Amino acid sequence: MTKFYYIAGPMSGIPQFNIPAFDEASKNLRAAGYKIISPAELDDPSTREMAYNSPDGATLNDQHPNGSLGEIFWREM
Repeated sequence: MTKFYYIAGPMSGIPQFNIPAFDEASKNLRAAGYKIISPAELDDPSTREMAYNSPDGATLNDQHPNGSLGEIFWREM
């Protein structure tokens, strides 16, 4: 049976939703031979890109579903 490890830590309220720290931890643990699940890797690529570009870790800068430009709050996704 394969054992996976889930990376947990703060994301909301941290610039870029703390994705760089999650990515670095995932990379280092995988290099050490661990099987990793990271919440920073679970979103679709477009959502991850918006989160990575967030200056405050609360809003995603993109188009609203109605087509207007603005900020989408993570809780709206």
